[in-house]
This record gives sequence, C-alpha cells and structure tokens, in this order.
Amino acid sequence: MSQEKEIKHLLIQTVQNHHKYQESHLGGKYNTEWSSWYAEYLLAHGLSEVWDREITQDELAALLNQMDKEYNAEEREGSWPTFYANKMVSM
Repeated sequence: MSQEKEIKHLLIQTVQNHHKYQESHLGGKYNTEWSSWYAEYLLAHGLSEVWDREITQDELAALLNQMDKEYNAEEREGSWPTFYANKMVSM
C-alpha cells in the first residue's frame, strides 16, 4: 500500500473513532477540539511511522486545522481524507 493510501486509511479510521468518541463522551455534541483529538489519535496509531516524519501533537493539530481551512475554502471533488493525505505526502 502506498504511503498516501496508508495515511488516508488512518484518517478514515480516525474519523470513525472520533464519531464514536463524540457519541459516547460528548453526547453527540460537536467536538470543537477535534484537531487535537485527531492529532493524538493519529500519533498513537502510527502516523509518524507511516508518514516517516516526526511531529508533535500540537504541530499536527495546527496542520489539521490549516488543511481543514484549505479544503473548505472551495468546492473539491475528492474526499477530505484524500485531500489531507495528498497534502501530507507532498510536504
């Protein structure tokens, strides 16, 4: 599996588990700290090894927020996990 596909798979796994977290711990409410939660989850589940890059949780959370703004700034054809994975591999 390519690095981009592995990162995309990890992002999909993250969103699925974050949804469960929101339901079980936040009563279905929107998690305004989603990027920090995602960063912690991604790093705990091997992102650094797959991406072959060391990054702190805070740096990753900031990067996720930036990519979210970029992704939502205009209409896109692909899914956000595809967009994020592509951006990460090209860094």
